[in-house]
Amino acid sequence: MAWGWSSSQPAAELVAVPASAPVPKPAPIGADGKPKKMCCACPETKRARDECFVARGELGCLEAIEAH
Repeated sequence: MAWGWSSSQPAAELVAVPASAPVPKPAPIGADGKPKKMCCACPETKRARDECFVARGELGCLEAIEAH
């Protein structure tokens, strides 16, 4: 038995990324001039999102999740 790939096996599929894919925004800059860590960038919206998530679950908080 020979080892290796057989011509009967399918090739790996490539997935195209649309040119309109969103580009990540740079992290906000803190008072010290350094980029803020993601966990510290938006404490108000994070708190609202987390409280909503606990009370209503993910599907009930889509607006809060999107805002954060």
